[in-house]
Amino acid sequence: MSVQESGASEGKTAAISPEAATATVPVEAPEDNSPLLDHLLAVADSYQAEGSLRQAMELYFLLVEAHQHTPQAGQACQRLMDIAENYEKDGERHAARSIYERLLLNE
Repeated sequence: MSVQESGASEGKTAAISPEAATATVPVEAPEDNSPLLDHLLAVADSYQAEGSLRQAMELYFLLVEAHQHTPQAGQACQRLMDIAENYEKDGERHAARSIYERLLLNE
């Protein structure tokens, strides 16, 4: 037994054996969420095409921040960069800067 249970119910700290402290816990491979992420990217693209940039950016940032090691996150990042560049061209440097800074936080 790796945890000594005597006294644990009395408010005392349970002791962990050295074997339990160094044991590795198997980590399951992440599920393949590619179809769902593809759909989220497509919805974001639809929002962008309709001119609903805020909704599109919300989904793009979700992909970048919560699923950063996926191809969809890379595509979402590129789309956010494109939006930021368009803001710059339109003289909206503050909006562009906000996007760039948020993307930097996820590197």
